[in-house]
Amino acid sequence: MSSVGPTVLAPDVFPVKVPPERLGRDWAPVLKELPLFEGMSSRHLRRIPARAKRYGPGETIVHAGDPGNAFYVVLDGTVRVDPPAGASVTLTAGDSFGEMALLDGAPRSADITAAGEATLMVISRAAFMKLLRSEPQMAAVLLRTLAARLRAAQEQY
Repeated sequence: MSSVGPTVLAPDVFPVKVPPERLGRDWAPVLKELPLFEGMSSRHLRRIPARAKRYGPGETIVHAGDPGNAFYVVLDGTVRVDPPAGASVTLTAGDSFGEMALLDGAPRSADITAAGEATLMVISRAAFMKLLRSEPQMAAVLLRTLAARLRAAQEQY
């Protein structure tokens, strides 16, 4: 789960001002604001297969234990993350979850539900992995980004 704070986000991107169905296939403005895709070219960002999905209040987005088959970005609204142990967390526009699932497909670690009306961008793992096979440069950028994040985490200890 990743939280992109307001100091990082361009105010004209989150919450999404244009109805998600009108964004068409160009998700680059949203994707370029996410730490996972840091350093990715605009050309590569435009190739990432994403779609918008609307959830109603209380609707389940993922269950703990389900296969990790997608990455999500909250475009508008709020969602609640309920881990098996620990306090609930609320995610809002610009926050994301499932980035590790996008890469490894491991089971979900928490239940996530829409706290109210919410629109999320969804990137399926299968489609993303297919893209990475055809665009190995994208995989190299992701590896550099993840290595930098791991290095930063190690330096904290």
